[in-house]
Amino acid sequence: AELEYCKRLGLKGVCLGVFPSGKGYPPPEDDRLWAAAVQMKLPLTVHVGFDRLGPRASQPTFEYPGVSPDILQKIGARKLVVWVAVPFLGTAPSMSFAQLILSGVFDRFPTLKLFFAETRLGWVPFWMEEADYWYERHRHWAARLLNFKPLKQKPSEYVQEHIFFSVQHVERVAIELRHHMGVERIMFATDFPHIECDWPNTRPFAERLFAGVPADEAFKIGAGNMLSFFGLEDSPMGKKVRARVKT
Repeated sequence: AELEYCKRLGLKGVCLGVFPSGKGYPPPEDDRLWAAAVQMKLPLTVHVGFDRLGPRASQPTFEYPGVSPDILQKIGARKLVVWVAVPFLGTAPSMSFAQLILSGVFDRFPTLKLFFAETRLGWVPFWMEEADYWYERHRHWAARLLNFKPLKQKPSEYVQEHIFFSVQHVERVAIELRHHMGVERIMFATDFPHIECDWPNTRPFAERLFAGVPADEAFKIGAGNMLSFFGLEDSPMGKKVRARVKT
């Protein structure tokens, strides 16, 4: 109902602070919102990661339906979702990625896209590599003991197909590794007017960030991907930006 209300208002995206259910992990009831977002073509965004502070900090990171409590107790905290979140255990985005991927959200909703803003980006290719390694290493016992349903793809492939990122400051490492995530998945940000913003020197910072990047890729990261993700290509701003690029 809230998504429908946002859609009627003409909003171009919705920011989720927590999982739709309000829990610290993604339960099956969240699927109603994922399905509605896909049906309405309403972009979903997340600021850094899904909130797991306060009361949610004591909640589990994942739900394993039908598993014996004795088995869960014997395995302890280092369950599959934690291994896949390694080596960035404790950081909101890596845990959020692992929770979404392992819960099968993207298998059930293959066209669902989420934009994770202000996560930093240079670490993501390394995490993707590690996530694939740890998933493959632990998925078999998780399926046997925790009723875990194997994924259709590697964790890194879900990131490349479903998750968008922002890049800001002079994150040159992120730009140099851009093809690991996919150029179409990265959006330039300034974080104005927060302390991380480089204003009034945004342009020279951007020029250093995009130095040596082909013009077509720089445009996608600088504006094109944002226009496409939020459906703004035919807006006055979108037309103005594309007209300037053509000239």
